Formats: sequence, structure tokens, C-alpha cells
Amino acid sequence: MHTTPSLTTNMKIKISATAYTKLYYYIKECEDEISGFGLVVPLQDSFLITDIFIFEQTVGSAETELEKDDVAKFLMDFDAKGGDISKIKLWWHSHADMTSFFSETDTSTIETLGETFDYIVSLVGNHKMEIKTRVDIFKVGGVDSTFTEEDNEFSVWVDTNEELQKQIKKEIEEKVKSSYHWKGYTHGWKKDDNFGFNNNKKYLPKHGH
Repeated sequence: MHTTPSLTTNMKIKISATAYTKLYYYIKECEDEISGFGLVVPLQDSFLITDIFIFEQTVGSAETELEKDDVAKFLMDFDAKGGDISKIKLWWHSHADMTSFFSETDTSTIETLGETFDYIVSLVGNHKMEIKTRVDIFKVGGVDSTFTEEDNEFSVWVDTNEELQKQIKKEIEEKVKSSYHWKGYTHGWKKDDNFGFNNNKKYLPKHGH
């Protein structure tokens, strides 16, 4: 059973590796702004985003329109396919090439979503995958609330898979040999050897853990 979380500050936002990969490509492959929903599981001190989706929408370089009819259609279709609507607690969108922040329009959208949801986790990103998060709780035990918290710690969550861990450990033992046994120096190449890569180039965004 998924209930409304308590009014606890410093809630962390975690996202599964699969959901993050989908988010990455949704944002990267759309030149304009784009938005969607996602599944959220509330944990003791955090919210875990387990999957994300998009719906039919009209977008532009500086805006994405969230129409109530489109939202209603998405929820009905999701329910018809056997999805659990009670887990739809994430609204995410991109700012394309602009800075990631929650604009007045975004805040208005969140307040509108509060008419349907008891709480909502919001996420905004851009083509650089700079991520901002926000948590809004509108009802606690049926009582109206106005709890808002921004810039929550955000991280990609990798689930524990003991079987996969054993397979990888075995594969490493079979294929990876250490050329040095001194504990303080385990690499078999020179410190300045970067194999043609620019050491200063950032290939993936850094997130808090």
C-alpha cells in the first residue's frame, strides 16, 4: 500500500538506472521542451523513481503545454493497461538548452497537479542533464497541506542483484589480471596516459549520492 509521506525535510530523490536512462534519451532526443510522468515509491527518507513515461503533447523551444485532457487520457490508458495509477507521483520536464530551474509556469503546473495528486515529485532537466528536483505535498491524511521543498539530493539508484554480482565477480576473476600487487599502486599504465581521452571532459553528469 502506498501512502502519502510524512512532512519530513531533506527528502532525497533517487531514480533507478533504467528510469534514468529513459529520462536521458527522452530529453536528449527532443530538441524542444518535453514533459511526462513517472512512477514513484516513497521510502523512509527518500522517493524512488522507478519508471517514466511521456504522453501526447504540444511542445516548443521554450515551453511544453500540460493539458488536462492529455493528462486524463494518459491516466485512463495507463489504468486500462493494468498500471497502478496510485504510483504516478512524478512530473518531469525539460528546459531543452536553457538552465534547469522551476519557473512560475512550472509552479503553476505543479499547483494544478495538486488538484489531482496528494503529493508530487517534480524534476526538471536540460540537454546537459543538469537536474533540479522539488517535492510538493498537498494532503496529509486527507488534510490540505502546502509543504514544498526544492533542490532535494538527487542520485541514480542501482538495485542489489546478488546473482549478477556473482557473475560479474567471476568474470572479473577470469578476465582481469593485476600487473602490480603492491596495494598502493594497482594500475599497469602511467599516470599521464589518458589513451586519447581528454581528462577534463565530463561525459556523464555528477549527482549527489
